[in-house]
Amino acid sequence: MTDQRYLTVGELARRVGVTVRTIQYYDQQGLLSPSAKGPQNQRLYTDDNVKDLYRILTLKYLGLSLAQVKSDADLFDEAAALQELAGEQMDAIEE
Repeated sequence: MTDQRYLTVGELARRVGVTVRTIQYYDQQGLLSPSAKGPQNQRLYTDDNVKDLYRILTLKYLGLSLAQVKSDADLFDEAAALQELAGEQMDAIEE
């Protein structure tokens, strides 16, 4: 392993403000996979996983279903796509 700092599922949950169960569910649904496995098959996460989790939560907050988040995952990696979606959601709210 490199100098990469790994987070346990509990540390990731505390950092982002969700439950461990939420992270486990997203993992089961194929939305968020650990970056590494530790001793006793422990799931380990990196800062990239933190960003991915925030992206998932943001898209969910903007009204997308988890199925949409999963199917359109690559589309929403770009900041411009997220901004466009947020703008569309704001327009829908105002209507």
